[in-house]
Amino acid sequence: MFSFLRSSFSITACTGFGLLSFSISSFASSLCENPFFSHSKTIQFHASYSYEDFIGAEILKSDSDGTFVTTRKGVFLDFAKMAEEHPDENYLFVIDELNRGNIAEIFGETILALDRDYTADLSREYDGIRTLKLPDNFYIVATMNTSDRNIAFLDLAIRRRFAFVPLLPNYDFLSESVILEEFDLGNVLKTINQRIVNTLKDTELMLGQSYFIPNKTDEGYIWDFEQFKNQFNFVLLP
Repeated sequence: MFSFLRSSFSITACTGFGLLSFSISSFASSLCENPFFSHSKTIQFHASYSYEDFIGAEILKSDSDGTFVTTRKGVFLDFAKMAEEHPDENYLFVIDELNRGNIAEIFGETILALDRDYTADLSREYDGIRTLKLPDNFYIVATMNTSDRNIAFLDLAIRRRFAFVPLLPNYDFLSESVILEEFDLGNVLKTINQRIVNTLKDTELMLGQSYFIPNKTDEGYIWDFEQFKNQFNFVLLP
């Protein structure tokens, strides 16, 4: 799976995709365990995540001579430099919830480095580092839920530098493993999603399988009809 021309991927999934072993974050985590990668690191974007966390920042330090200003590398810059120093080992950097952060502000000038053949000049020197060029052994996987913020509004600079890999609802699992009397929940979800797409003309608004998966018991995934009715009326419909 790692023979793509690009080394940066965005894994997208519809709302309700994630539950148990089916979560989009778990999918990314499974990549971290792949023997292809010698090292991996996972972070999560959020509204307050910043360039200072990601690339670098000025900080205050104190010693016997007093307090002074110095710099430190952010997690992305630090991991990329580790990959550069060990070209024979593959490094995987996972960004969970990519679209929850202010991407342009977090990456800053280093967004140019995603082109791979481009060296970005940092706004200042961080821990002795003045430039950033991502090596070929450095892979980036980002996850996002398409219902949180439409991927069409992602910064175009990000869109053209990532390959987008969609994770679709798992209808087969519902049909084969989840029991609700005589109903085929895989076909139920498929019908709902077809109507969503036909009406709203947007596949990003489809529902994932997690809405239809009950807590697992010793007998497997079995719905009580009253529980499913409450799930449908008070969790799914709103």
